[in-house]
Amino acid sequence: MGDQLNDLQAVEIEINHACNRSCSYCPNSVEERKTKGRMSRELYQNILENLAEIGFCGRLSYDFYNEPMLHPELNFFVSQSKKILPQTKIHLYSNGTLLSATQFRRLSDSGVDHFTITRHEEDFSEGKNYIFEEVYRDLGPTDKMKVSYRSFQDLHLVNRGGLLKHLGQEGLPLHPCHLPSHMLTVTVDGRILSCFEDFREEQVFGDLKTQKLIDIWQSPPYSRFRRDLKNGLRHLHAPCKNCNRREALPPFDI
Repeated sequence: MGDQLNDLQAVEIEINHACNRSCSYCPNSVEERKTKGRMSRELYQNILENLAEIGFCGRLSYDFYNEPMLHPELNFFVSQSKKILPQTKIHLYSNGTLLSATQFRRLSDSGVDHFTITRHEEDFSEGKNYIFEEVYRDLGPTDKMKVSYRSFQDLHLVNRGGLLKHLGQEGLPLHPCHLPSHMLTVTVDGRILSCFEDFREEQVFGDLKTQKLIDIWQSPPYSRFRRDLKNGLRHLHAPCKNCNRREALPPFDI
């Protein structure tokens, strides 16, 4: 289980690196991202075609320590995804600070199946306007069914591969992790990382600008990595050796 590409349940594509928040429970609060920029239409199209080749029909989202709504072509990316991968479920993870009622409707009409909106610590400041609070209040029952609206206090915080020492300094040796066997994390420049916890991009297994997804997945280093993680050998890999995330089995709506 987890060795075939049809085992993929979720693909997270970073369409832009930037975020307009710097939360204490996110590595953006302590370090700058290594790779920066916005994903081009051409690269995104190439990634979709790679996913179509393997018949991907799982969850597609646009997150990796970023705020996807900062990308000016988000609506286009969503609509293209539905055009090329009509069975895919598109989830938008956002801090909600840019999600007006108009943009919510546009994204929903373009093909977003579910919105997970987290109101972060900074947006609970007294007297601060938080746009999505009003948007959510005015949504109809059908639209509200498409939204998971939560506070940062609802999050199960982890140390993000050991970067956030105040959230735990010890890893989980010999604790199996199945995340890499069922999820893909693609950086803004098309490289495939070990996991969404790899903020520093310490393990890169391939580049979708020059390689096919199936070839990357079947490469010996990537196959060995997934096998090691399933066997609990976190200590052999960075950032896994310092990671304290226990939730590492399907379903992966995290």
